[in-house]
Amino acid sequence: GMATVWVVQEGRVGDARQQAQQLASDQARLNAVLAAGDARLRTANVPGGGRVTVAISPSLDDGVVLMSDLPAPPEGKAYQLWLIEGTSPTSVGVMAAGQRSGTALLESLGNADTFGVTVEPAGGSPRPTSAPQPSRSRARWPTVTCSLHEETHALTGGIP
Repeated sequence: GMATVWVVQEGRVGDARQQAQQLASDQARLNAVLAAGDARLRTANVPGGGRVTVAISPSLDDGVVLMSDLPAPPEGKAYQLWLIEGTSPTSVGVMAAGQRSGTALLESLGNADTFGVTVEPAGGSPRPTSAPQPSRSRARWPTVTCSLHEETHALTGGIP
């Protein structure tokens, strides 16, 4: 009866409080990256529309990705985010299926030299599976890449 309703409501309040605390923590880390004296900003225009901006702080070993108005991924697909060291990709997040804009924290950049975004099955893939775009690039899999170290950004491929 009434006790069950109270327990369910209390659980929801606890979940909301936890989400709010996580959001505040993420916002604080985002602000720290952007305010760092060594922050580097890279922006890449996405073929087909939209923009990916990456801000990194080598001293904090963290980064932030801002994605805006990317082309809608095909049905059942989602954008997956990667940190790439040489040719070795490590997944750092998967956007919700159909999501076209968002912000993500990049924790522990390590020796990564490139950030990449690919279109993958909803829920993500252990390794990038996006088809290469031979007419635009020689790269095997990134849909969009952005160098973390060079002053100019590098675009690879296009949104399939």
